[in-house]
Amino acid sequence: YILRRIRGKESSIDSLFEGFRRQFGALAVLNLIVVGISMLAVLLIALVIGGMVALFAAGGAELESRLEEPAIIAAMIGGSLVLLFIILMPLMILGLVGTFATILVLDCELKAGEALSLAWRATKPFIFKFVLFMLVNGFLSFIGILALYVGMFITGAWASIALVYLYDDAFGDEKLG
Repeated sequence: YILRRIRGKESSIDSLFEGFRRQFGALAVLNLIVVGISMLAVLLIALVIGGMVALFAAGGAELESRLEEPAIIAAMIGGSLVLLFIILMPLMILGLVGTFATILVLDCELKAGEALSLAWRATKPFIFKFVLFMLVNGFLSFIGILALYVGMFITGAWASIALVYLYDDAFGDEKLG
């Protein structure tokens, strides 16, 4: 839908379901590949976290007493964030390549493997720019979610106050008496 609009072609809501009419098999295989690799990566993350929890549990009281030191806590939090970043970055890149491959399948009617290969070759030279784009996009999305939550509290309070004024106008003392 969006690609047609960008190219100046007419597009309708019906265009959103184009993948179900043509290239369904290639899109299904493509999504199975991307989701399969992603699930393996998530399983790897779960195993690493499980191993860390098991090591902490085996450490007992000695490890617990060391966890009270601020430097150890900061190192654990920082190390965890770096590890998470290192593990999630390939997943983000895979998602990007998968998105490009999906568009290639629909636009050029390629097979799943061909589309993934072409999407990776096109992405690889600009990987730093894509990573930077994804980080900025993630940050802006986080700020947007935060603004939504804060905005809900502000507009919720405003709506409650407005309803009380409305109530007072409709049912105030002079209206009932």
